[in-house]
Amino acid sequence: RDMGKVFDHLDSRDDIQVLVITGAGDAFCTGMDLEQFIADGFEDPAQFRLNTDLAFGWFRRLKAFTGVTIASINGWCVAGGMLVASICDLAFTSDKARFGLSEINFATIPGAGLTWVTAELLNRREALFYLTTGRTFDGAEAANMGLVNYALPAGQLVDHTHEIAHEIAGKHPIALRSIK
Repeated sequence: RDMGKVFDHLDSRDDIQVLVITGAGDAFCTGMDLEQFIADGFEDPAQFRLNTDLAFGWFRRLKAFTGVTIASINGWCVAGGMLVASICDLAFTSDKARFGLSEINFATIPGAGLTWVTAELLNRREALFYLTTGRTFDGAEAANMGLVNYALPAGQLVDHTHEIAHEIAGKHPIALRSIK
């Protein structure tokens, strides 16, 4: 709901050329609360549909955002968090951040197209390895695999992300949107 409100605001503005998404504390994003998602409507198809629309609606809006989107991955980036990072146009990470696709450990598969996105961003063998083992990896490995643009020491992530965001925001808006 909160992200929907954010995109309502963003969609009403033409002057925002760059959007940076980051997390709080030691996590970028660990996905949605699956227990609540299922408990709040699994037996009620209308409620389940509403929950699904809320959960994935803002992902579609992030992908459709006309400005450049940057994931600034400050910590844990697992499950749906990897989808958020993958949807963004650019991604920078702390070298200490942890990434993972743990769904296999819960006898399920990554949802909302994350399996496909992982296969698109990583080479086939790396994608299959992490999708089938559920192992985690750090930000440096995410950069080596091409999942993110590059990894930085944790203390440099915020300043570097802001520097790049300001550089991009200073470019011509029509050129930026056309390139994207």
